[in-house]
Amino acid sequence: MPRSMLAGLILALLAGPATAQTVDEVIARSLEARGGLERLTAIRSVRMTGRVSAGDRQMKTVVEAKRPALVRVETTADGVRMVQGFDGKTAWGISPMGTGRPEVLPAEAARGLSDEFDIDGPLVDHRAKGHTVELVGKAKVGGREAWEIR
Repeated sequence: MPRSMLAGLILALLAGPATAQTVDEVIARSLEARGGLERLTAIRSVRMTGRVSAGDRQMKTVVEAKRPALVRVETTADGVRMVQGFDGKTAWGISPMGTGRPEVLPAEAARGLSDEFDIDGPLVDHRAKGHTVELVGKAKVGGREAWEIR
């Protein structure tokens, strides 16, 4: 899920009667609205599918993530398939322009895959993940007032 969509989702989840005043309270309310921390961390794997249209081009993407840090992303466009994966330590990819076999990707690709497809999302244990979160204020989302965080 792109970060902009994730930020929109977080804002939508925070919508509603917002009486919390600290960023920790806002995060706690968001997690509770999603079923609570215990239920969220009980999720063992996630599979997301989607289609993207870019001009005449249609792309299908399947993302599979499994705890503790396994990720596989497969994108197909115009009958051509590209695969990227992460096993918790090493990122690999199968490029349509390459050998057709998995090849190790640079370390920054591993960080990108692990951060982008974190099952819990950026707010669960945000400090331990190295994320800084600040309370910006309130904003209107879908006609309702919501806390905005960055």
